[in-house]
Amino acid sequence: MQMLLNFELLPLDGGQEIRTRSYADVASGVHIAIDQNRGEIGILPGEELTISLTEISPETEWAEFAIDLCDARWMECSRLVLRLEARCDGAQSLIHPALRIYEEGRFFDCFASEKLTLAKERSSKRVVFDLSPKDFAQAKALSLFLFFECVDEKLYISNLSISGLA
Repeated sequence: MQMLLNFELLPLDGGQEIRTRSYADVASGVHIAIDQNRGEIGILPGEELTISLTEISPETEWAEFAIDLCDARWMECSRLVLRLEARCDGAQSLIHPALRIYEEGRFFDCFASEKLTLAKERSSKRVVFDLSPKDFAQAKALSLFLFFECVDEKLYISNLSISGLA
């Protein structure tokens, strides 16, 4: 039996500006975070999801935007497809998508084979995660993570969706 799951990030219009030097919830099951006190990450309200990275230290190791895939059926999928339309305010920026698989007392990241390169002009990007049942044998939960290049910049995401096929 084939099953198709979909998740689409809804616009955050009318939302509050959120800034943190560590971790902040953006919405239910959605958060932003940055290496503790080594910069600031923020969400700015508007038509596009605007992620702002500022005061980035040379020692900053990571900055992230994450979405919990709460429905247990995501862990029955053999393929997950991330689609996004995005741009950046600099010459280019890199995003490294990953699936975070949580097990009892630990987690591991399954990174996409390639980083996504953003430019000033909006472009469509697609990442496919091919998975096997052994990836989820001990899994308790699953999240999608977007890890950002740690430089001062703004990223604009106008569309983000995840589809799963079991």
